[in-house]
Amino acid sequence: MMHGLNRELGTTFIVVTHDPAVARQTERIVVLDSGHIVREDIVGDPYSEDLKMLKNSPPGQAVLEGTEAHLAIEGMVLYHDSQLTETGRFLKEILGRI
Repeated sequence: MMHGLNRELGTTFIVVTHDPAVARQTERIVVLDSGHIVREDIVGDPYSEDLKMLKNSPPGQAVLEGTEAHLAIEGMVLYHDSQLTETGRFLKEILGRI
């Protein structure tokens, strides 16, 4: 219904949510922290949105910055002996492109 009103009448809706699935139904996501805008994203395809969320998460930031020595995401070991594993390097390369 809201999509139809937006398309047909140009009505703007502001939706406040902590649910990423709800946020992805919009055209734009504005992320706030303590009342300040920290990031604004145009919503793309679901795969790209998931990668953006991972990039901005603590594990994603740790991979990009190399700040975690023992980091794993759902059983995938990303660091071993203080070095990125092959999986970690692959993830860092993908996240670096987003």
